[in-house]
Amino acid sequence: MSAVDQHDDLDDLDIATADPGGMLGQVASAGDQARAALAATQSVPLVGPAPGAVVVAGMGGSGIAGDVLAALAYFRSPVPVLTVKGDRLPAFVGPSTLLVAVSYSGATDETLAAVEEGLSAGARLVAVCSGGRLAELAQRHGAPVALVAPGRMPRAALWSLTVPVCLAAAAPSIRIFTSPAAGVQSAPTAKSATARLIIGTRIAVVPVTRSVLYLRRKTIYRAPRRTPRRTPRPIRS
Repeated sequence: MSAVDQHDDLDDLDIATADPGGMLGQVASAGDQARAALAATQSVPLVGPAPGAVVVAGMGGSGIAGDVLAALAYFRSPVPVLTVKGDRLPAFVGPSTLLVAVSYSGATDETLAAVEEGLSAGARLVAVCSGGRLAELAQRHGAPVALVAPGRMPRAALWSLTVPVCLAAAAPSIRIFTSPAAGVQSAPTAKSATARLIIGTRIAVVPVTRSVLYLRRKTIYRAPRRTPRRTPRPIRS
């Protein structure tokens, strides 16, 4: 039986015990992550020619940043936005393609292989990472590198990775959609009792109280409400 199952009264639940990976705190730091990533990326020369397509290459937790961009661009982008989660790129990738490579560690073999293929095809590269071989490869080819703060699990660094990816797609002359910078700047600072999630320029605030949320397997669930049982009415013949 888990620590959660042992508590009928969720107000007695020890959040630290139920969330040993500290993911709730990571979620609550979304606004701070986004602002730090924005500040670090604003000095990166992202401006380039308007692409005919945008491809975001990334694996696992790092690849989620591409999914966010693709979702935001779906109804706005005049060009296709595609995510690649593997070591091969689509055949159309070429000089008119903006290739955004995302690897939090900078050492993901599949992403590095995709970058090598894209560079060979003449794609314009933007790298998003905390360093490693991806940063070295991009710098060797004169490609811009958006460096994010290290020290997190990739899935916990979602907004550190997503903001640079979105800024690369919103750079002048590219402008797949409006830059999220204003929304990031206005994002509230994380508080101990509030998890704040930023999606583009929209801010959704999710209050976290022990009486309405509980944690199991590092996933947040809404606690089911207890409803009184109703006595069925007798059927009259």
